[in-house]
Amino acid sequence: MSELAAMASDLHKELVPHLSDSGLILEEVVIRKAGRRLLVQISVDSEEVLNLDNIASASRLIDNIIEDENYLGDRAFTLEVSTRGIDRPLTHIRHFRKNIGRKVEIETDEETFIDTITEVAGDSISFEAHNAVNLVAVKNAILQIAFKKLESDED
Repeated sequence: MSELAAMASDLHKELVPHLSDSGLILEEVVIRKAGRRLLVQISVDSEEVLNLDNIASASRLIDNIIEDENYLGDRAFTLEVSTRGIDRPLTHIRHFRKNIGRKVEIETDEETFIDTITEVAGDSISFEAHNAVNLVAVKNAILQIAFKKLESDED
């Protein structure tokens, strides 16, 4: 394991309980070089929809932990805290639960289909026009972005 990967792993272990206390789930920690600085990229999630205030609070908490515990030594760093992003695969049942009402492309060993998530119960994901699928059967799941045409005001 490289030095940066080991640092990311250690930081991940340290952050999990602190973020959990704040109602956040730590998705990913990546540390890489960016010129003379380190770039620390942290992805968080929650059972609820996150807003900018949640992300700002998480960023302050993480920055304080990195500084107080001296995780990066005396190296200069840039911290980026964000949510998973809409283009990331859905991998946990909470990802599906948060996206009820949205279209998703599902790939299993047997088929690939696009349908709207209608319900999530236990590990079962239900759809409008397709049979329910258990999470363990899902090989890949990606949200389908739908743009709505704005209605024009006729004055």
